[in-house]
Amino acid sequence: MKHNYSTKIKHDGFVLITVLLIIVLLTAVLLEFNYASRTNLRAADNFCHHQQALNCAHAGLNIALAAIKHSPDLHTNDTLRHMLEQPFVYQIASGSCTLTLASENSKLNINLLKDGSGRLDRTRIDQLLRLIDLVNHQLSNAERISYDVAPALIDWADADDQVTILPFVTRANTGAENSYYENASQPRLCGNRFLETMDELALVRGIAPEIIHGQTVLDDHPDQPPRLSDYLTVYGDGKIDINCAPLLVIQSLSEKINPVLARMIVDRRQKKPFTGITELQNISGFPATVYAAAAKTLTVQPQTGFFTVTAHGTVQQSSATITAVIKRNSASEKVDIILYKEY
Repeated sequence: MKHNYSTKIKHDGFVLITVLLIIVLLTAVLLEFNYASRTNLRAADNFCHHQQALNCAHAGLNIALAAIKHSPDLHTNDTLRHMLEQPFVYQIASGSCTLTLASENSKLNINLLKDGSGRLDRTRIDQLLRLIDLVNHQLSNAERISYDVAPALIDWADADDQVTILPFVTRANTGAENSYYENASQPRLCGNRFLETMDELALVRGIAPEIIHGQTVLDDHPDQPPRLSDYLTVYGDGKIDINCAPLLVIQSLSEKINPVLARMIVDRRQKKPFTGITELQNISGFPATVYAAAAKTLTVQPQTGFFTVTAHGTVQQSSATITAVIKRNSASEKVDIILYKEY
């Protein structure tokens, strides 16, 4: 009897190939499942770490809230005073939080370039123009801010549609109302109200968005571009807290305050915070005429304090940041969060 070995071999070969294909397919499925599982686990792990980082940021915010609530004057507490001068790092469980606290009362309020009766506030306008000069010294020609920003800010805040012209300014001195904004590259209406946040400053003609929250000017890196959020604010009653005002804000108080005198004021308050504006007269070289004017625009303990808190939480490679503006009423000791952002 003859056997058909050829057919049997072909059949066995087909089965072998089929088994191998099944094994290959199963391997591919298993590898894909393994890859998807690992991807999902990494995503879950990253989400978990991000939430932990956000919790660290929340912890930092709560630390700042407690400090602001229970300390009528942060300058009298050495630990809390340092929070206004440099970032503080806190270790929290498996992560950390870098906390930065800035006093908004230390800056020039750009909503108050007109007084309560609607008249131009020459003192604040002149200070803003000097501040523009000081900032422009650290910017390239293409980045420099025009004097037009001052009347444009006035027009943005007032309720009328009449373009402001500053007669005491010989350079650019014309504001902007609806006639300008309606024909801008991104048409919009003039605000005709106070700015509520510093981010809104980018809506005003002449302000480049990148200069609002750009890099801070550091003493050891003077070539870094400044940021307007270090010197300007939209909060407070307009009186500047001399105990935490930046160098450029101090210089902008008067054309008679040079960098050396401004540094002397900063050095003096670091040793012992000012308890009254009259103590400025004890600083060698402080002009009497400057004191007479500055006494009306400066304070050492604002009735209502405004602070910007930036809490940056980090856990392994994940991070989260919370920025909040805190309002504190010194009389009632009530603390409110009036602006909150997380990212």
